[in-house]
Amino acid sequence: MTNISGFIEEKQLKKYTGVEPSEFYLLLNNFKEVYKTESADAPGDTLSELSQRLFMGLAYLKGQAPVKELTELFDISEAEFNLEGKEAAGHLIGLLTQPLDTKDYKNYEEVLNYYQYRIDKLGGVAVAADALISSVKSELRKKNNGLALLNTLQDSVDAQMSIPEIFETTLKKLNLSLRMDVSAVLMPFKGSQGFTLEYQFGSAVPPKRDQTIIIDNLKNKADFVLINKQAVENDLSKFIKEALGLPYFIAVPIFSHNSLLGILVSGRLKELKPFFPQLNDSDVDLLKSLAAFISVSCTNANLYSIADTLVKERTEQVVQQKEEIELKNTELEVLFKHVTDSIRYAKNIQEAILPPKQVWNTLLPNSFVLYKPKDIVSGDFYWIDKKGDWVYFACVDCTGHGVPGAFMSIVGYNLLKDILMDEVIITPAQIMDKMNIGVSSTFHRDKAVRNTKDGMDMTLCAINFKTMELQYAAAFNSLYIIHNNELIKYPADKFPVGMDVGETKPFTNNLIRLQKGDTIYIASDGYADQFGGPKGKKFMVNNFRSLLLEVSKNTIETQHDHLNKTIEEWKGNNEQVDDMLIIGLKV
Repeated sequence: MTNISGFIEEKQLKKYTGVEPSEFYLLLNNFKEVYKTESADAPGDTLSELSQRLFMGLAYLKGQAPVKELTELFDISEAEFNLEGKEAAGHLIGLLTQPLDTKDYKNYEEVLNYYQYRIDKLGGVAVAADALISSVKSELRKKNNGLALLNTLQDSVDAQMSIPEIFETTLKKLNLSLRMDVSAVLMPFKGSQGFTLEYQFGSAVPPKRDQTIIIDNLKNKADFVLINKQAVENDLSKFIKEALGLPYFIAVPIFSHNSLLGILVSGRLKELKPFFPQLNDSDVDLLKSLAAFISVSCTNANLYSIADTLVKERTEQVVQQKEEIELKNTELEVLFKHVTDSIRYAKNIQEAILPPKQVWNTLLPNSFVLYKPKDIVSGDFYWIDKKGDWVYFACVDCTGHGVPGAFMSIVGYNLLKDILMDEVIITPAQIMDKMNIGVSSTFHRDKAVRNTKDGMDMTLCAINFKTMELQYAAAFNSLYIIHNNELIKYPADKFPVGMDVGETKPFTNNLIRLQKGDTIYIASDGYADQFGGPKGKKFMVNNFRSLLLEVSKNTIETQHDHLNKTIEEWKGNNEQVDDMLIIGLKV
């Protein structure tokens, strides 16, 4: 048996290093130069020492040499072998990556054989690197597919989906994205501690939905079951294999608010690289992410379902209330129509008691009446009559407007007519005194209601065209006369018609000598109290007096139109606040 450098036989060389003697000698010649260059404390350059170190480096690289035998062979400890072998292996790797010095080689066949040896060694390293790169690529591809799956699910699953729809969508996309054969969810069985197969996509065996299992080993969010070829089985893995027919799978819990909502299971029917690699921890992490996604989606679906139920209930209530309101509105519309029809009929009655235009113009020529009720019926009314040489006319503003004012106006009209009819000659003040008693007795019969403020503000005039005399009495509302382009205000008593009988005061009777061309005005307060203009304020009494002075220069017909146009423009889109009544007379 040939001895190699005096310390080991060729058979042992091949056994411990996998290197032929001819290859060893080629390496030894270059190893000497490399080792001396790279090692600061290089040993002696005897051939036996270098051979020994080269041998240990090759044995260390091979990794399958019996260390115990080699330590006995070299008479060193295992630690010394590992240290020296590792150092020699490093120098050997440097040698394998350096150009070969061929100046001492005459046989080029030996050189070619040596290079072939180096190619084979480096090729083995490349294959290992390719395998590692392939494994890394596979893991990256798996993680990328997992991220793509989560993104797809976020776009596909929304809060309006039901829980079954969420499970079905997730399981389907899980199979397609990760090349799983079967994915399923085990759900709690009718309130018990048992779980049964509820949702499944893909199948290896007919689904067995009538079986249940008690889950004891999945108690927190970190638990999972990973079944590969060498995995240790438990009750859950046996149940899944039987129910789903899966030899390789992962099972992770789905928790919702610290309670176990279900168990997500996904697996394959075979393991075959590179398309069906063994399931590993990265697959577990992905399924845990999917379980968390399912938990959040189910929570959102439950919240949406609760909100949707509340909205539907509220909508039903609103619809019911709307129907009730519409019914009430219909009833109110009918009632409103009846009331409105009644008020319109009352308007006809009220208009019937007002003096006809022909009668008015006959008794009081060259005059006008501007009458603008706020509502259908009015609390303002005008009255005219004649007795002897005296023409009586009045502008009356009753308490309130609309229906209450209209009732008061009828009372006032009847009192005026009856009083004038019963007396021979009577002054405006005497008429108003009698009206005061009549209104008080009509509305204040019971002492318990004597605080009722029912009454009338009015101006009552009596004119004698033969003697050019004007008598008047007034309650709050003044009388105005335009004389020689000057407005003269004649005062009114500061109490109404309709005071309590116990507080009765006589009204003042006033006598005025008229001259031809004088213009007389009496009015209620509605015109001056109207809101409007650019700032939404009242028209005001001073503006009203200035307007009377302005229009007095015009004809009676023009005055009526001017006064009406002015107040309409002032009011604009504002609501009319009170009844309006103005009577004008040019002597």
